[in-house]
Amino acid sequence: MTKLGKWRWYMGVDDDDDEMMDCGTRDAAIADGRRQFGKGESFYIVEARMLASDEKAMGRGLIDAAPFAETRNGEWIKI
Repeated sequence: MTKLGKWRWYMGVDDDDDEMMDCGTRDAAIADGRRQFGKGESFYIVEARMLASDEKAMGRGLIDAAPFAETRNGEWIKI
């Protein structure tokens, strides 16, 4: 069985952003998006998790990014 990492919240420019920012919590994802985008702009947040092996490889600096293994609760936020 494939081991998955913990569910965390991410923020990005769209729902297909391959370099979303790991924000930890939903509130932090919204706050980070509000800091990066201006009035009238939108950003995307999603709760996701990766393969545990990808998380470890990123933590060791072996890879820069990895695809999400699972997602849920994605939504657009408009400022």
